Amino acid sequence: MEEEWGVPYPDCVLDNAGAGFVGGAAAGTLAHLFTGLRDSPCGRHLAGAAQAVRDGAPRLATRWAARLAVYSAACHALSSATDRHDDPLVSVAAGAATGAVARLRHGPLAVGRAALVGAATLAAVELMIRDSVEEHDDDKPRRNQRPLPAKTKEDDVILRMPPAIDHFPVPDPFIAASRGSLLRFRG
Repeated sequence: MEEEWGVPYPDCVLDNAGAGFVGGAAAGTLAHLFTGLRDSPCGRHLAGAAQAVRDGAPRLATRWAARLAVYSAACHALSSATDRHDDPLVSVAAGAATGAVARLRHGPLAVGRAALVGAATLAAVELMIRDSVEEHDDDKPRRNQRPLPAKTKEDDVILRMPPAIDHFPVPDPFIAASRGSLLRFRG
């Protein structure tokens, strides 16, 4: 099934799962490296850090890959069902579904809490994305900013660069003192 706005459905889920795996591996490596350095006995810090990275980073990478695959599948399913491809509510609902699926083994209370956390997280992300897009939109004036005045011929004079300055006037005693100190240290 080819989507009109991007990568076909199964391929985008695999792309997002791969991105989640790489991101989880990087984050897991850093987190477990510092944890292993901190928790290892004296004289065994590097070996303990390497062991912690070998044990913990793959778990975190697969966890992130699974979560992003579930999120991508839920996002595509919801956007196909509602025909709203760029709607932020689709992303928030997909985040809630992802959080709920991730905690299914822990009971209904944990599922509800995880769904709320997933929805709140994705709502915050959508708000940050919307604000950053609005800030970089050149058609609209930004918040708390007056529009710029129209450019006139007098503005050209203000915007021209001053001629290059070949030298800066420096007092002679300063130069003599610095040269004398350099000669003293060299000699």
